[in-house]
Amino acid sequence: MNNFGIFDNLSTENKDILQRIFYLIKDKYPDVERANILCEERSGSKSAQALNNIRDTISHLRTVFENWDKPHEFKVKQLATIEEHLRRAIIEPYELASKKEIKLLQDNYTNYQDTVLPIIYKLNPPPLSVDDVELRIQTINTLMQDGRRAKSANDWVPQWEEGCKAFDRAYEQAKQLNRELKEEIIRADKIVQDKSAFRKTIYYTSIISIVVGIGLFFFGKYWDKMFK
Repeated sequence: MNNFGIFDNLSTENKDILQRIFYLIKDKYPDVERANILCEERSGSKSAQALNNIRDTISHLRTVFENWDKPHEFKVKQLATIEEHLRRAIIEPYELASKKEIKLLQDNYTNYQDTVLPIIYKLNPPPLSVDDVELRIQTINTLMQDGRRAKSANDWVPQWEEGCKAFDRAYEQAKQLNRELKEEIIRADKIVQDKSAFRKTIYYTSIISIVVGIGLFFFGKYWDKMFK
């Protein structure tokens, strides 16, 4: 990190603390904002956990400056806590957005099983198979597990970064599967509606034919009486 001239009169240890704080604000806090904006766009809501972590970050920063004369070890410990809250403020919005998309996926899959599977033989081209859907759901669940494991990483390590990416991939894959399931449900609904409309047409046509037949029968009898 760059050396800041305004800190020339500070001890090396205090310079390191302040430079680290400036680094977190300049280079890491934008990631917090991006993650939370993305979460709101994807899920339609803010991450309460992320907001709590942002609040805790500010609280610990205040603790550092209010206790500036305390030993270096105290400030180092506070700084570690600050970084942990920042990491969670980044990763938890990804997790929240993924969870909401997966909940929607569960609902769509139940609807798919109720709507599509009973008439699967009537759909051409064939819809997604149960095996294919469940394999993709299993992949999504594995990505979520990878993301949750990465949350425990206590530094800006590749494992933690991969956790953010795992949650992001889980969201994208769940969204894609949701899109495909919805398309199949719409297709199945149309077949059911068309079949229902056809049955109604047959039913009403039959009723009309019967009424017309009865009318002609009685008209014929009346006609015979008139001309006998």
